Amino acid sequence: MILIPQIRDLMREIHLKPVAGHYKIGIIVGADRMNADAANAFLKTLEEPPPRSVLLLLSTDPHRLLETVRSRCLHVPVAFEAKASINPELKSWLYEVTKQLISTPPDIVTKYKVLGLILAKLQEMRNQIETQLTKESPLEIYATQDLPEETREKWKEELAAQIEAEYRHARSELMKALTQYFRDVWLLTMGMDKKLLYYPDLQTTMEVAQRLNPKQAVSNIQILHRAHKILFTNVQELLVLESAILQLHL
Repeated sequence: MILIPQIRDLMREIHLKPVAGHYKIGIIVGADRMNADAANAFLKTLEEPPPRSVLLLLSTDPHRLLETVRSRCLHVPVAFEAKASINPELKSWLYEVTKQLISTPPDIVTKYKVLGLILAKLQEMRNQIETQLTKESPLEIYATQDLPEETREKWKEELAAQIEAEYRHARSELMKALTQYFRDVWLLTMGMDKKLLYYPDLQTTMEVAQRLNPKQAVSNIQILHRAHKILFTNVQELLVLESAILQLHL
């Protein structure tokens, strides 16, 4: 259990000027072990950290953190995932997208080309989902039978809802793949070992990392994470993705 006295010690230290270097870094290991009082005491520092300071909250179970704490943090997954969990089709697509990042200057034209590739892939996913689920739908199976219109309307609504749910899941996987890539970029800007990367054999990652500093790289993760969350609302998909891609540091 992490208690108020320990948090106050950290807060006192983080407000002191660094003895060496330009930044002070405070690390809370097992941040989910903060009790409610300690977490609440930490909020003020988390909201307004001292200049040139970085606060890292490490947790294997971040959902146990208070919502008020989580909402003020940038969630950066750093644990390695087995490559088997990476969708091979999305991985292949990601290779093509990232080639675009280095084939042309990192300007607005490049960003719109990347956006175009994302939108095309999403449309392909939706078409595949619609085709597959329609084929499996009772609307298709009983197409030649004389059924009440009420039943057909119900099946249409159920099919539409199922297609939308499956599409949102597929879109989430695509956003996850993009975020994983830019996480790799961030790790390389920090000089981390390639063994930690999701896509260690992707050559473009280092080229993009060499153009960015760690602050820009982590900002990209934040931009994509925010866009991913907004996509679950009623905001138009195109507007969310366009805004996110145009904000990226490339």
